[in-house]
Amino acid sequence: MFVDRWEWLIPLVTSYGPDIEITEPAELRTAVVAQLRSTLAVYDTTAPTGPAPPGGLPHDDSRLRTTHGRHPGA
Repeated sequence: MFVDRWEWLIPLVTSYGPDIEITEPAELRTAVVAQLRSTLAVYDTTAPTGPAPPGGLPHDDSRLRTTHGRHPGA
């Protein structure tokens, strides 16, 4: 893929996870590695970052449903 500025590719490339590898330019590869390490650092902790939700998480797909622009309670 040829682009005039590779910086905008960082979020696009990282969205593919392990299914893509940057071979060049080296600057893009380095930037993608830095972004992925930064993201991993957020999750790489032994202590929980906050309290658990009351009663735990719901055991259905309610968090995945779309509201199509409507308020969820409407």
